[in-house]
Amino acid sequence: VSLRTGAVLRTLETTACSPSSPAAADLDGDGVSEVVTLVNGAAQFGGDGESRIIAWDARTSTKRWETVPRTGGNRDGFGGDFGRSPIVAD
Repeated sequence: VSLRTGAVLRTLETTACSPSSPAAADLDGDGVSEVVTLVNGAAQFGGDGESRIIAWDARTSTKRWETVPRTGGNRDGFGGDFGRSPIVAD
């Protein structure tokens, strides 16, 4: 959203609710930041039971990549409820 006019500048398509604050970082070293967010996969929020981490190109809103985190023996280490904000570090 433009701080000056309030106009929507970009829309990022997700598979379900994204309750997290996004992170911005240059993930591929091209000098332009990507936008990374977490998507809650819980069915009550429109998901399919698997939470996701998704990155988009900030210039075009094109999805760069998507992954379903896996931990331990669970199908989804977060039970479809992934409501934290991402942190990006080098």
